[in-house]
Amino acid sequence: MLYALPAANPVDSEHLRLELHANESRLADEPTMSRLFKNRELGAEPPIGRIFGLSTMMDESLKTQGEMTFQAGTHQDAVRMRIEDYVRLAQPRAASFIH
Repeated sequence: MLYALPAANPVDSEHLRLELHANESRLADEPTMSRLFKNRELGAEPPIGRIFGLSTMMDESLKTQGEMTFQAGTHQDAVRMRIEDYVRLAQPRAASFIH
């Protein structure tokens, strides 16, 4: 699963685990990220899981933002879009999972 959240807020792994009804929750390591996101720079993956065959979850706090900006696969390119457009494109599940 791919997650969209404000850059300044860390993921609360325990809250995320409970939200997902999972036994454990952990972030992917760099080798896993490189394997999943081929042809993208590490750390610049766009938060749109559908283009990678993954589902997406966005933190509820993003709904209060008018727009969001995220990396477009490189550290030089970014996309800015309205939250409504992002939700329509990414079709994320919304939940609260940040500190």
